Amino acid sequence: MKSINEFIAASAVIIFPASVLVVDKVYGAVFLIVILLGIWQMVAYRKEIFPISKDEKLFFLSLCFVMVTVVITTVVNDTDMARADRFLALVLAIPAYYFFKRNLFDEKYIWIGVVLGAVVAGIIAYYQVFNLDYCPIKPVHAKGVVHEIIFGDLGLVMGVMSLVGVGWFKTQKVWLVMIPLIALSAGMLASALSLTRGGWVAVPFILLLFAWYTPKGFTLRVRILIFSISFFVLCGLYLIPQTGVQNRVEAAYSQINMYILSDNVNDKARQTSLGIRFELWRAANFMFKENLVVGGGWGEFSGKVHLLIDEGLINKTAVNYYHPHNQFISALAKGGLLGFGSILIFFILPAFVFCKSISRHSEAEVQRMAFAGLVLILSFFIFSLSESILERSRSIIFVSFYLAVIMAILQTNISNTRKKRDLVSSEIFDGLEDQLPVNSTCEKTENLVLLENDVYKVFKDSNSVNRVLRLLIDIAEKNARKS
Repeated sequence: MKSINEFIAASAVIIFPASVLVVDKVYGAVFLIVILLGIWQMVAYRKEIFPISKDEKLFFLSLCFVMVTVVITTVVNDTDMARADRFLALVLAIPAYYFFKRNLFDEKYIWIGVVLGAVVAGIIAYYQVFNLDYCPIKPVHAKGVVHEIIFGDLGLVMGVMSLVGVGWFKTQKVWLVMIPLIALSAGMLASALSLTRGGWVAVPFILLLFAWYTPKGFTLRVRILIFSISFFVLCGLYLIPQTGVQNRVEAAYSQINMYILSDNVNDKARQTSLGIRFELWRAANFMFKENLVVGGGWGEFSGKVHLLIDEGLINKTAVNYYHPHNQFISALAKGGLLGFGSILIFFILPAFVFCKSISRHSEAEVQRMAFAGLVLILSFFIFSLSESILERSRSIIFVSFYLAVIMAILQTNISNTRKKRDLVSSEIFDGLEDQLPVNSTCEKTENLVLLENDVYKVFKDSNSVNRVLRLLIDIAEKNARKS
């Protein structure tokens, strides 16, 4: 049974990213299977759940608090949840986490999965835009089988997450580092050909994140190669007319300037792509001001927009939207400060856990997983500025799935690291006992060797220090031989 669950876990992290943008229903079936198996294992092995670590508590809080606030604001406003029921996927990430924690032990499946997902997205994007059935002069939005915004955003994040795995690929064979670089290029291609500008905003922030912290395995040569590829891919996508990227960037500047100069609610400047978004943000502001604490209700945005249009306060082109194309503004309008706070907590707490893991653990496998989680959180945070990304079923299932996978592998790696340290500590303790005078005492507490009053007799001169250092070297060599 254990081997079957391990096979399912490994298959899930490969099939899910490969299918999420190009095949309907498969990704949902994969997530559902993982959840059901996770619930079963939580019941069957409930004693193993405890004790819950501090990091796990913070992680679970971030997943559950959004749904809790949705229920509270819905009850207070006496409205329906509408699309806010999608936040339930965050809660369901908890059983998924326990399933992966018990059955997924090798990080290679994660890197294979995101590489496959990014490459598939890039291939589909190229086919949809440049296939002969399409006109190359007026590009089509690459979208797979989903909305182009979701296609571009998820394609990009899979490409960048692939890049985090460079260190793992390098440990297999040096030339394999080209695989995540190809995946990064494919993810950027998918984002660019989707022609959705919101995802492009994340690129400079992701580059800054890599500048702040460079994962282990990123030699100077690899760094130069990564930034060179990123630069040439971005320049190529911008300068090649057939991609449509340059036109979209220029249109964004033009639409912003037109909107700023607009003083009439019926102006055409308010009917452009960005103009409609600004009108939706204004509608959300009206809605938020009516109830600062709990908002106007998660299912009431559309109705509020209709009322504002009837009153002549916003442009009529905003009538067909159920969210304001910004997750934070959406939370303020529909859930008030309570809903807004819960969204911030969802991003901040996991980011805190990942940053802490990076700073406290030097092991490459721990740092890779933590950094992958940080990339995922930062990307979705930036995506949320231009899209209500958590109110779309495919994207919220994606982030829930990968938070569960990354946290599971991260906690497993940290646990294994602690066990190794305990073993080394025990060997050091036993060795140091042999170095102490006969009548001295030595106590081992919380993985630390505590020497009582006779410690000065052990370290009283350089020869004593050298003996201890030689002992540590001998222990390290023995462990290396065993490995």
